[in-house]
Amino acid sequence: MAMSSQPLLSVVIQSYNYAHFIRDAIDSILIQDFPSEQMELIIIDDASTDNSRDIIQEYARKYPYIRPIFYEQNRGTHFSVNHSIDLAQGKYIHWLAADDFRDRQFLRKSMEALLANPAIGICCSDFGYVEERTGRSHLFSFPLLKGVSAPVVLQPDTLIKQLQTSNFWIPGHTTIVKKESVIRYGKFEAAIREKCDWYLFHYIALNEGVVYLPEVLAYLYSHSHSYSAKLVRTKETRKAGARQFLKFLDQQPSQKLFYRACLLGWVFRAIPAEFLKPNRWSAFLHLVARKLRKGLWKSKIYNA
Repeated sequence: MAMSSQPLLSVVIQSYNYAHFIRDAIDSILIQDFPSEQMELIIIDDASTDNSRDIIQEYARKYPYIRPIFYEQNRGTHFSVNHSIDLAQGKYIHWLAADDFRDRQFLRKSMEALLANPAIGICCSDFGYVEERTGRSHLFSFPLLKGVSAPVVLQPDTLIKQLQTSNFWIPGHTTIVKKESVIRYGKFEAAIREKCDWYLFHYIALNEGVVYLPEVLAYLYSHSHSYSAKLVRTKETRKAGARQFLKFLDQQPSQKLFYRACLLGWVFRAIPAEFLKPNRWSAFLHLVARKLRKGLWKSKIYNA
């Protein structure tokens, strides 16, 4: 069925030389129980040198709601993800890596949660890992919030409390987000590399709230050639990434909000000495307070 003139949802797949993965990614969207007439599927090929282009064109000929975009030269992940925002016609956007796939109920359940809470800017869910090309069996998965069986709406204030007292976070590959919110909070910052989606999605949630779906609806392949695996391989690269993120955050109006929400634990683990500097004491004290709160209120679930 052809899509309407104005789709509700834009799904974006970015690919570079992922011909051996991309069929699974595309198929996982085609089998969704979400109405195809309410969505578009944008597939961006970043000048692949394998047969990705042929595969994408094959699908585009069969499904009119697929919009293939082919770059003539490699532009990189950050260019293509920000370009996809300009291309997207939907009110909401979901990004799917070409080496990941989704449960067939992912789009419907996520969109139902968002449409039931129109003021909320983003939703997320639990996720699972799959071994490198050994089949669709869980490597492992774990709940972002334990003891929850129904969707949880976290308004900004309650989200901060949840972040301060639990291991909750927002996995980027499980999200659907409002396009206007992505634009409002600055799109994807190339300066912070693999943390650009983590930063943006938490920034949106801290200002507009998040709906959490307590079930595994998104899957990613754990393999050595993924984008994140290429960037985060050694202790030194993790340290460099943490320093770059702190440098970026120092210049942002979101700095105090991220300190208060205790979101810099990963930075502290990489470069703890940075938090001994006077300008980092506030962040350090928030992390210490978080450690104490988690011990006192382990099972506390905040809900709107």
